[in-house]
Amino acid sequence: MPEIAADKVRRDHMRRNSLFAGLWLATLSAAGESEKASRSLVAVGGGRRLQLAMVGEGREPAVCSHGSSGIVFEGVLYNRGELTESLGGSGSDSGNEDAAVVLRAFERWGEDALERLKGIFAFCIWDGRNERLLAARDRVGIYPLFYCQDGDRLHFSTTTDAFAAPAGPGLAVDRTVIGSLIARQQLELEETFYRGIRRVPPGHALSKDGSGVRVWRHWCLPAVGAGAEWVREDELGQFGELLDQAVGRALAQGPTGIFLSGGLDSVSVAAAATERSLVQGLPAPQALSLLFPGEVSEEGVQRGVAEQLGIDQTFLELQQAAGPGGLMAAGLRLSATNSAPLQNVWLPAYLNLGLEGRRRGCEVILTGGGGDEWLTVSPLVSADMIRSLDFGGLVRYIAALERSLDRPRLALWRNVVWNNGLRPLASIVYQQLVNGVAPGVRRRRLERRLARRLSSRQPWLAPDPELRRSLDLRAEERFQKSMKRPAGPGAGGFYFGEMRYSLEHPLFAVDMEEIFESGRRMGMMQFDIYWDADLIEFLYRVPPHLLNSDGRSKGLVRKDLARRFPGLGFDRQKKLLSRDFFSNLLLNEGEAAWKALGGAQALAGLGIVEPALLDAYVGNVFAQRDERRVDDVWRILSLESWVRPRT
Repeated sequence: MPEIAADKVRRDHMRRNSLFAGLWLATLSAAGESEKASRSLVAVGGGRRLQLAMVGEGREPAVCSHGSSGIVFEGVLYNRGELTESLGGSGSDSGNEDAAVVLRAFERWGEDALERLKGIFAFCIWDGRNERLLAARDRVGIYPLFYCQDGDRLHFSTTTDAFAAPAGPGLAVDRTVIGSLIARQQLELEETFYRGIRRVPPGHALSKDGSGVRVWRHWCLPAVGAGAEWVREDELGQFGELLDQAVGRALAQGPTGIFLSGGLDSVSVAAAATERSLVQGLPAPQALSLLFPGEVSEEGVQRGVAEQLGIDQTFLELQQAAGPGGLMAAGLRLSATNSAPLQNVWLPAYLNLGLEGRRRGCEVILTGGGGDEWLTVSPLVSADMIRSLDFGGLVRYIAALERSLDRPRLALWRNVVWNNGLRPLASIVYQQLVNGVAPGVRRRRLERRLARRLSSRQPWLAPDPELRRSLDLRAEERFQKSMKRPAGPGAGGFYFGEMRYSLEHPLFAVDMEEIFESGRRMGMMQFDIYWDADLIEFLYRVPPHLLNSDGRSKGLVRKDLARRFPGLGFDRQKKLLSRDFFSNLLLNEGEAAWKALGGAQALAGLGIVEPALLDAYVGNVFAQRDERRVDDVWRILSLESWVRPRT
C-alpha cells in the first residue's frame, strides 16, 4: 500500500475511532496562571486547575467535572454497569460516561477505587476539594501514561510526542538512557528516552498532594502460598470462560481482524472469536496473515485454520508487507517517526498488514500476544523443582519441552538443568554462605565483576568523558542495589519471581507502548488477548503440570485445538524459533541500511559513539556474519534513525 494512502486511512479513522483520542496534554497548574488559547478548562479548585490541550487533529479524550473535581480519561471501562450500580445510578453507552463513573468512584472510594476498575485506560483526576491529584493506567498497562514536572506544573499524556506541543514543556533526548541501552545496562522502569519525561509504569498510579508526588503499584499478582492458591483441575473450565470474555471485550469495539499465524496462541483466539461472533450475530472476524518464506513458513496451517473456521483470509508476503526497500529499511523509517526507538523489527510488516485489514473494514485487531508468557512454564521452575527434590517433575518438564520445541537436546537440557536450575540455586547458596561467614568476599567479587564490565565496554561507546562518567555511575548504582538485594527467590520461589520480574521489566513497558502506538498508526486498537488482566490472574495460578497437560507445552489449549482442527498437527506441533531467520535478515539487509544512513552521525554528535570505531565494529559484524552481535547492530540502527530528527 502506498505510504500516502496508508496515512490517509490512519488519519481519517483516528478522527472517528471510539477507542483512540487524538494526541492530548493534560496540565495541572496554579489557578492564577494566564490561560493559553489552546487549553480547555476541565476543573478548578484548591488553588489549582486541570486543563486539556489537544495536539494536532483528533477526537478529544473523555472529560467530566463535578464541583471542583475533574477527570481526563482515555480508554474503555469494562465494568461500567457494575460500578454504576454500586454507585447508585444509571449509565449510558458514551465514552464520557466512563469518565463520569471513574470520577464518581474516586469521590466515593478514593484511591481504593483503583481495585474496582476493569478496563484498558489512562486517566488523571484533580480533586480540588481535597487538593489531591490521582493519575493511573490500567492493570497490565495497555494504555501508556507519561508525566513531567515542570516547575509547579504537572503534565500528563498517553504519548511523549504531546510534550513537544506549544503548551508543553518540550522534549530533550536523554543521551544517558540511550548510552545505557547500547551498553546493555537495564533501564529504570520510570525513565523514558527524554530528559524529565517519566513513565507511570504498567499497573501503577501517581498521586500528588501536600506531601509531594508518589508512584506505586495498584495491581499485582500475589504468589501462590503467599496470598493466592493453585487452580485445581476441576476449575480449568474457567479458562475457556475467561478467554471468551477477553475476546468478547475486543469484539464489542467493532469489526475485527485477527493476526493469524500458525501458532497455538493466535489460532486459539481465532477459534474463540469466530464462535462468539456466530453466537452473538456479529460479523465474522477476518484472518490477516503474513507469509514467511522457507523453513519458517506456516502457510499450510494458516490456510487450514481459516478454511475450517469459514472466515475470509488476507495474505501478504513478508517482503510485500515490508515494502520495496525491505524490512530493515521500513523499520528504520518507522523508528524515525515513532515516539520511542523501534524495538520490534517485524512491526512495519504487521503495520501494513493491519492497514490492509482496515481497508477491508476492520476496526479492531486481535492477536495471540501474551500466550508465550502465560500459557508456558518458565524454565526457572526447574530451580524450584531441584530445591524441593522433585526430580520426577523435572524430568517430565524437560520431556514436555523436548516434544514442544525444535531445539537440540543437549542445549535444552543445559538451559533447563544448569542455566535455570543449578546455577541460580548455587548463586543463592554462595550468597548466604559468604554473607554469614565473610560478607566482604561477596562485595569484592561483585566489585571485580563491575570492574570487568566497565573495562570491557566497547571502545566506541561514550567517547564523551561526561557521558562515560554518567554510565559508570549508573553501573555503580546498580552494583549497590545488588549488594542490598536479599539472598533467595522470595515468596513463591523462582517461578513466581520470574512472573513478577517480567511484568516490571522496563522493556515490557516499552513493548506495550510500541503496540499502542502501532494501533494509533493503523487507526485500530490491538487486543493482545492473553494480556487481558482477568485472564492473567487465572493463568498465573495454573500449576505447571496442568499448563503442560498431555506432556506438551501449552497443553491448556493444544488438546482442544487438535480436536477442533483435525489434520493440522496441533497435537504434535513444535514452536518455530525465528532467531536464525532474524539474524540472517539483519545480516542480509543491515549493511545496506547502515551505508544508506552514512553511519551513526546523530549518535556521534551527542557524544554517544565514536563514529570511526563504530563503523569498523559494524563492518566486522557484517563481514564475519557474526550472529552474536546482530542485536547490537539493530539497536544502534534503530536509535540512530530515531535520534536524527530530534537533534
